[in-house]
Amino acid sequence: MSTIRSTRWRAVVLLTATVILIGGCAKPTEKKAEEPGKAPEKAAGGTPAERVAQPSVVNPQFAKSAQSVARADLLSCRNLDSKITQGSDATIAEFANSMNGVWLRRLTMHGLPIETNSFLYYAVDPNTGKGTAFMLDRVNLGPDPYLKTAPAPGPQLNKLEPLLAPIPPPRIDPQRVAIIEQGNAPGQELLLPSVLGALWDVTAATTKPTKNADRTQGNVGISLKMNGEYHGTGTQFPAGGINFTETAEFFKQGDSFVVVSPWVSPANGYGAAYSWSSVAASRINVAMPGGRMSGGGPIAGGGVAAPTASGPIGFDAASILTRKNFTFVNCEYEFLDTYVKLTDSAPTLGTASGAEALKAVFAKLKSSGALESLPGAGKVRTASPWP
Repeated sequence: MSTIRSTRWRAVVLLTATVILIGGCAKPTEKKAEEPGKAPEKAAGGTPAERVAQPSVVNPQFAKSAQSVARADLLSCRNLDSKITQGSDATIAEFANSMNGVWLRRLTMHGLPIETNSFLYYAVDPNTGKGTAFMLDRVNLGPDPYLKTAPAPGPQLNKLEPLLAPIPPPRIDPQRVAIIEQGNAPGQELLLPSVLGALWDVTAATTKPTKNADRTQGNVGISLKMNGEYHGTGTQFPAGGINFTETAEFFKQGDSFVVVSPWVSPANGYGAAYSWSSVAASRINVAMPGGRMSGGGPIAGGGVAAPTASGPIGFDAASILTRKNFTFVNCEYEFLDTYVKLTDSAPTLGTASGAEALKAVFAKLKSSGALESLPGAGKVRTASPWP
């Protein structure tokens, strides 16, 4: 999704051995036969989330920040029992207004930035909570133009016409794809190209917590239901796509919306449950002196990065942490999926706007076959590193 910059690689291998001393000799522990009908014991160390549960704080000075329920990075995986401390009642209108507009995707998998040209759009009526959402996710299909854009990408970001342009061919040749899919190129599965398009009918309604209520302060939150149609080029998606309903419950923590129970998404392309452990949507922007571009350099002229869509877009921490963002964290697979708000403006396609425009662009992409094929890849589909 992003160009990897000055990355230092470290490989840490932990080898553990359990031994029993018999007559002065060390012997490996023998695996006991499992009793019929009894669930197998957990592997040593427990679940991935349990294995990273300590320490919950990296630096004690920032304990309050580290343990916040609004934390939206992998440190939140160490604090999955964190609670809302600044709760208040939520309304459909403020939730819809926070979500509506255009979001640019920023994804890391196992700590590595992934190159994407991916956008998420919401058009939800603030009065009824009914609306539409659409995502076009293009991975490893050429450089992200917004990484080179500073200081302002412009107001045209709500226009959907560019999404209908021909998809560039993958930058990785078919022979290399075959080698990667055979498992002979460690880590390079993150370079495999893919396209995913999804359209959702959205319903937002007020609710009291139905799960993990002890993590809230009992305030009214928002129940989000998204009935989706998904089409993709990954081999985990069947031809013709799938249908799946995503669900989540949001509650206010200060100026953010957070979940206290997992957001459930489809997995394996066949509708199996896939959960995001932590989700946080910030509702405010923060101005930073000497705003920074994705390359790490200061904006020409210095000054303060504007807390609006006219600010710089990038993968660096300043761009993500100082703009409105919508972040999903999966602790089990170490995925960090962040959407950075570009504009609050309703999406448009010709004279259509809002939900009508989103449905129209999805229909065009679907009928063209662009959501289920990779031009120039030497094959229609490729494997996906997603579970």
